[in-house]
Amino acid sequence: MASNHVPPPTGLDPHRFPPDPWRLIETHHDGDDLGLTESLFAVGNGYIGLRANPEEGRDAHSHGTYINGFHETWEIQHAENAYGFAKVGQTIVNAPDAKLIKLYVDDEPLLLGTADLSAYERTLDMRTGVLTRDLTWHTPSGKLLRVRSTRMVSVEERHLAVMTFDVTMLEGSGPVTISSQLLNRQDGVDEYHVPDAALGEGETIADPRQASTFDHRVLVPQHQRTPNGRDGDLVAMGYRCANSGMTIAAAQRHVTASAEPWSTETTVETDHAKTVFEYELAEGDTASIVKYVSYHTSRGVPSAELADRCVRTIGRAVDAGLDAVVDQQR
Repeated sequence: MASNHVPPPTGLDPHRFPPDPWRLIETHHDGDDLGLTESLFAVGNGYIGLRANPEEGRDAHSHGTYINGFHETWEIQHAENAYGFAKVGQTIVNAPDAKLIKLYVDDEPLLLGTADLSAYERTLDMRTGVLTRDLTWHTPSGKLLRVRSTRMVSVEERHLAVMTFDVTMLEGSGPVTISSQLLNRQDGVDEYHVPDAALGEGETIADPRQASTFDHRVLVPQHQRTPNGRDGDLVAMGYRCANSGMTIAAAQRHVTASAEPWSTETTVETDHAKTVFEYELAEGDTASIVKYVSYHTSRGVPSAELADRCVRTIGRAVDAGLDAVVDQQR
């Protein structure tokens, strides 16, 4: 007898993900499949890997900033021990998250899950390796803004990632705040020290061979570097993995363009660094920042030395400029 059952659709919705020869395109945001889209729109170069988490930091399935081979070790617990059973496991560690760029207009935050968006498009261009998000936001106070951001991990310079964030006031005027951050999510808090929001809302599968959570602090602070005037607003944070002994340093520095911020403040804590740009935008004004990020890791080199390497990596990129960095890997 014939069945009336209709099989579920397979593949991507062509209306939301229209076909294109070179680009993966998303035409509207959907919070129900964040785990999928965070993977599809991820960028990486074989050393650095960045999940496609939103710049705003919230509404994420699984926050992910990964460095190839950078791991913590832990003791595997078996119900019964036997010859040949592995004793020590290795788990990739979430590196400090530099994807965070938060936007406030009239002190109201942009959050994709609740924002009134009249336009939205996200594209991953395979010719350039650049992830672009372009949206139009109607704020609660009646302003209309265009927010365009890009994210890339350099293929030419494996220790480098570059992000841009542009805000244009289309209708209205008022205060605009851009808060660019570097956050250690691995050890259990988000930027406002809320543990439940640190690594996202995705579910994990229990597996005795996988330490989805650790019972100890993983990244032990070793080094913090604050702006010194010579390298602009550059900050760096260095850590050592508690058990494996591997070390890491992460650094960020910004270059501003278009409208000049009327105030800039940088703060550095043990697990969190941020630079806050304050603007007063009139209709038609654009605030733009370019964020240069670097990661270096080692099996034991002091993190302060790795921070020096980050400074040099970022310095070369800033000297070359954004266009040159993008063109190198096109």
